[in-house]
Amino acid sequence: MQNPLSYRSGVLTLSNTTQSHEVFINSACYLKIGSSLWVDWVFSNALLSGMYNFHASANAYTQFWNDSFGAVSIPCKLSCRQIWQAFVQESIQSIAEMSKIVYFTILHRLL
Repeated sequence: MQNPLSYRSGVLTLSNTTQSHEVFINSACYLKIGSSLWVDWVFSNALLSGMYNFHASANAYTQFWNDSFGAVSIPCKLSCRQIWQAFVQESIQSIAEMSKIVYFTILHRLL
């Protein structure tokens, strides 16, 4: 039998026999943006702020991160998908927290 409740990276997954829902936890300290890559709220908040304040695309922010930090202090290059994932998750978390709501969404699994 499948566990109807699982928790990962600030996202709680609720499952039943017909469909699964994701609940984004507003107080999460870390976000999972890759198969084995986690970022803290300092990184995701800086990313959100940088993209909004500088009108930057995910592509531009990826280039900035990799040129500035990816090869120097942290030997980790990020992809545009990972930057976009952090942007989307931090946006949802920030809006939900300010609105004092819990955000539910239908879980879409990639095949």
